[in-house]
Amino acid sequence: MAIEISGLAVTGAQTRNENSTAQVARTEPSVAQKATGSTPTAETITLSDIAQQLRGLVNSLESAPVVDTQRVEQVKQSLINGSYDFSAERIATRMIRLESELAG
Repeated sequence: MAIEISGLAVTGAQTRNENSTAQVARTEPSVAQKATGSTPTAETITLSDIAQQLRGLVNSLESAPVVDTQRVEQVKQSLINGSYDFSAERIATRMIRLESELAG
């Protein structure tokens, strides 16, 4: 079964007009249609502008790296050479904030 989807190839933030649509058409008969000998039907799905923007955001997030390897390497090197600067008070404050958010 071939499916053609247009209007979904989004990279980054793009603007779209209010009448953007994506169409999906079935070009091959389904198993049931083959069994009964009926002809294939065309199906059309229209996605709202917001749905298309959300799909673009999902694509962007899927392509983003999970870990900032450059930042990890910087922290690693500063820990090794003893130059990593941290504030125990700041760490404690953030741990308390996280604990309160998780509790509630």
